[in-house]
Amino acid sequence: MRHFLEKEGFKVNLSILEWGTYMSAFKSGNFDIVIGQWIGFTGPDMLKYAFYSKNIPPVGGNRISYNNPEFDKVIDEATVETNGVKRTNFTNRPKRLLIAIMLISIYGILISFGLAAIA
Repeated sequence: MRHFLEKEGFKVNLSILEWGTYMSAFKSGNFDIVIGQWIGFTGPDMLKYAFYSKNIPPVGGNRISYNNPEFDKVIDEATVETNGVKRTNFTNRPKRLLIAIMLISIYGILISFGLAAIA
């Protein structure tokens, strides 16, 4: 990843941190780019923690300040649903919303770097 970013003109200062320092920087938003992975944390509860508009730090884990009332509504429904099939369906809806936002964001980044064109 460092090579790709430097090739595109970014100055990369790579830091490998011990866990406590990493979490402190991560929770406070003291980074430009961070690589992490969710392990063993799935379903609507994870999505609510990471993307719910009322979970922006220091309250929760929405470190990108994602705010989408439609997403919040669906996550609220999913986190109280007790039927497993319905809960999965509720969880799939916000995932599709997030994917759409990510694709739009990636396309915007590509355009800003002249790597894609607006048709």
